[in-house]
Amino acid sequence: MTVSVVKTQVQDEDAFRKDVQKAIDLVGGMQRVVKPGDTVIIKPNFFGPRLSSDGATTNLTMLQEIVEEVAERRATPVIAEGPFRTYNTRVVFRTVGVDRLAKNLGVELVDLNDAENVEVNVPLGKALKKIKIPKIVLDSDVLINVPKMKTHHLTTVTLGMKNLKGVLPGVEKQQSHIHGIHQSIVDINKTVTADLTVVDGTIAMEGVGPTFGDPVELGVIVAGKNVVDVDKVCCEIMGIDPFQVEHLRIAGEEGLSSAEVEVVGEPINSVARKFKFLQESTRYLFAHNVAEKADRVLYRVAGKNVLPFLSGKFGRRTIIDRTKCAQCHICEQVCIVAPPPAIDCRSGKIDYKRCADCLLCMEQCPRNAISVRGMTSR
Repeated sequence: MTVSVVKTQVQDEDAFRKDVQKAIDLVGGMQRVVKPGDTVIIKPNFFGPRLSSDGATTNLTMLQEIVEEVAERRATPVIAEGPFRTYNTRVVFRTVGVDRLAKNLGVELVDLNDAENVEVNVPLGKALKKIKIPKIVLDSDVLINVPKMKTHHLTTVTLGMKNLKGVLPGVEKQQSHIHGIHQSIVDINKTVTADLTVVDGTIAMEGVGPTFGDPVELGVIVAGKNVVDVDKVCCEIMGIDPFQVEHLRIAGEEGLSSAEVEVVGEPINSVARKFKFLQESTRYLFAHNVAEKADRVLYRVAGKNVLPFLSGKFGRRTIIDRTKCAQCHICEQVCIVAPPPAIDCRSGKIDYKRCADCLLCMEQCPRNAISVRGMTSR
């Protein structure tokens, strides 16, 4: 399968739009994906009220170019997104400017969180057997995925595969964390398949992504028809081993990626940059490895396990910075643990015995007041 890599500069809008077209043309062109009369869902990454210039959300000019290319094929483009449920969709759409863009282009803008849903079976689902998908997505002829290139505190990267988790309505997004986020991402991609993925790597994000990371002026567009192949190429550009990203590894094992990937356009090494991302600290990994070996010996001798206790003492745990906390209680609202939540922002305490380690509290905290002990950005 072919994946294109194109260098670009967003400052020159005309040249940038031609580069978006070039990236798509290098993998066969829009005419190979969209036919006259098709209904085409275009799924960007507008997870919250964050700007593209911060490296958080999809570039609007890229989105506009894709919408107009679809319309030129005499098809019907529909922009569709479902922000995380703690955000007001109208505020998100207004902040990123997609409401004005859709109005100016005369295309429909759909809030997937508020759309009619259909429960469907997941083909060979392992973490998810059934999921709810917006009917408008299921009924569409083509799905074009337009994610942002970012690191992620829980899944290492958030690219094309992770972006399709955004089609799940409201609380369904949270439920995928309960069953194992990486396998859930793979199961979602078995059910909702992107026909074309165009990754916005113009201003990417590294560090504590997907919300509070640092912008990276990368100036890259990556496109392809196989979302797993595209994500793997993006990882190589980011200096991250694709096989160390669990959902990409699982996708490969389940036959969702190509045996060989041909990269056209720019060579990867000409655009590559080592991204910083959250990883367990060296001290934590050393302590965990020692404790794990000791635990195995103890279990053989006495039939007891002490690793969970030791991990609670030195391991990866969310902590609240009380000096930053605004007592908004959003962390409690997004906690996937059954009521009461495992986190209490009023007292600043977290019940680590019940914590599911989903890190949604960290991702959704508007004040960046939650961090993870035992992890560093490197």
